[in-house]
Amino acid sequence: MNSGLREYAEWGAVYQNAGLAVTGKRLLRELFDNLAEEKARELGRRNGREEAPHMVISWFGNFNLENVLRVFGSILARYSGTFVFEHSQEGRVHTVVVRHEMGSHASAYYAEYARAICELLNMPSSVTETEDQVLIKAEEPVAGPVETAQGLPSAFIEERRKQTSLRPTRP
Repeated sequence: MNSGLREYAEWGAVYQNAGLAVTGKRLLRELFDNLAEEKARELGRRNGREEAPHMVISWFGNFNLENVLRVFGSILARYSGTFVFEHSQEGRVHTVVVRHEMGSHASAYYAEYARAICELLNMPSSVTETEDQVLIKAEEPVAGPVETAQGLPSAFIEERRKQTSLRPTRP
């Protein structure tokens, strides 16, 4: 099977399991452009607190730094085509660059999304935005990588684990 067809098939499974929908970049940019900046920030905060943990726990069972990087770097960036994700690490400091072509309101959304995730992971962070890029610098706690998220309701985590364990395994 050629790589394009394989990626199409893989992405179909990814977005279906996560409750995502395919949207063209041009339409997505227009939606962000017509959204007030504060509304974009509010959506980013809410989705970072609610949707990010849901996706990560659905796929990998635990909401932690390693799994967040896997979901956004290896899965969503690769298959959605809406952003480029670059991650590097120096000691306890992780640097993530999210490049997109959707304008300043999309940057506002991604910035708040990232801040919410860092807060859940108990990682102090600084986030810098430009028109088409967000730079996130986040530091692991002194004790080492965060194993589970702070502030996630335990009932939410347990429910996601149950749903994940009941789901048939993927080939």
